[in-house]
Amino acid sequence: MKKREAVETAGGADFPFAGHRSRLSRIASVGLTWVRRTLIAGIFAFQIWAIAYARTVPTRYFCWAPYDTFTEYTIEISGPEGLWPTEAVAHRYRMPAAGRDNRSPAHVIAALRQYEQTYGAADPVEAVVLRYRVNGGDEQSWLWPE
Repeated sequence: MKKREAVETAGGADFPFAGHRSRLSRIASVGLTWVRRTLIAGIFAFQIWAIAYARTVPTRYFCWAPYDTFTEYTIEISGPEGLWPTEAVAHRYRMPAAGRDNRSPAHVIAALRQYEQTYGAADPVEAVVLRYRVNGGDEQSWLWPE
């Protein structure tokens, strides 16, 4: 009768492994808590590093750092027949020939450079001129080929 009562009261002190079970669960929960805390701290440390890194480079692709600059730009392409129409420029780069980008001018320059080095390498383009202003400041320009 005592064995049956012990089995029925498995959570009680009469259960033969009652002390071991709670001790093992405490060890497991302490281990998981340490792993969770380490993982969370690692994620936050990476985010802080990414924000600090993004503040020192002109492009911010994979970061939560705010885009605190805006770029007003115009793109002009000259070829053997003269300047290209704005519709052709917009179709070529899949961005407006004149517009505003809410990021660094390095993003627009990277898009133009990438296209000219790959897809547009064989096209009869003599020069690509990007004129831009950062936060309404002085006008600057970038020329392809560099």
